[in-house]
Amino acid sequence: MTRLRKSARREQIILELQHHPHVRTSELAARFGVSTETVRRDVEALSQEG
Repeated sequence: MTRLRKSARREQIILELQHHPHVRTSELAARFGVSTETVRRDVEALSQEG
C-alpha cells in the first residue's frame, strides 16, 4: 500500500475501529507503511479530537 497522507490515514484508522474495536498498532502500521509510533500518535490525536 502506498503511504497515505495523515488525514487519510486517520480516516482509515477511524473506519477500522468502527468495524473492529480492538486492533493492534503493529497491524495498522504495517498496513499503512508507517511506524507503530506514528499510529500511536494518530490514535492519540483522534482521541483528543473526540
